[in-house]
Amino acid sequence: RQMCIRDRVTTLAAKTIRWGGVLLLVFIVFHILHMTLGTVHPQFTHLDPYNNLRLGLASPLVAGFYLLAMAALSILYGNLCAIA
Repeated sequence: RQMCIRDRVTTLAAKTIRWGGVLLLVFIVFHILHMTLGTVHPQFTHLDPYNNLRLGLASPLVAGFYLLAMAALSILYGNLCAIA
């Protein structure tokens, strides 16, 4: 008796769901520490969200991390909507 092995058809979102979830968790923790508590934001000012955001995203590394996290979130969200 012969067994037929077929390739599984999958999407980019399905392939990256685990890493997207991990990145999203790291992003949420970083965002709370950065924009809410100000512990990793060197120029954090209490009750000044506009300047906190403006100064916080002035760093290319932080801005890149935010963009990467938003891209991962859109892939993760797209996959979750496709499942539902």
